[in-house]
Order: sequence, then C-alpha cells, then structure tokens
Amino acid sequence: MKAVCNVEELAIEKMRSGNSCLNLSAEVDWEDFPRYADFVLGLLGGIVTSKSYAVDVRVWDVQIKGEAFFLSYEDFPSMVSLESKSTNGDALIEGFLLVLSQR
Repeated sequence: MKAVCNVEELAIEKMRSGNSCLNLSAEVDWEDFPRYADFVLGLLGGIVTSKSYAVDVRVWDVQIKGEAFFLSYEDFPSMVSLESKSTNGDALIEGFLLVLSQR
C-alpha cells in the first residue's frame, strides 16, 4: 500500500449535495481499499456500519464522532474520499484533514 495520506492530494470539496467531501488518495487501488479504509478509520476513530460494492466503486457507510459518512473508492478516476452526509459532518471534515495531514 502506498503512503497513508499524500498531503498534496488531501483536499476538501463541496459535493453537488452541498455537503463536504475530503479527497484522501488517488494512489490506492481496488485491492488496497479495505486495508487503507480500515487504517484511516483507525486514525479518525470511526466504525463501519455497512459495505456496498459495485463494478467500479466500493462504498462503506461509516460513523465517526457520532456522524455518518461515506468512505468510498472510485475506480475512474481513481480516488478514495470521505463524504459527509450532514452539516454536522461537514463541520468535522476540516479536523479530519488536519489529523490526516500529520500522518
């Protein structure tokens, strides 16, 4: 598995839903996603509540600090991201960026 978090790749974006998304890595591939996701969740104190898979995506429903997020892998373009599901989750994203940028 590549470096945990390449600081240059970490970026917060607004999604079409209006909620925030933290882009984590374009270096993780399909096979490495579960191990990478578990590691990131360990750093952030998160748990998995469900997992969904399709041909080109892996989406885990996760809970971090009492808020719901999607932790997802997209095959094209390749990207792992943490996507907020609420405004309370949006407020946590910047703190996650700080934690992960120190790794």
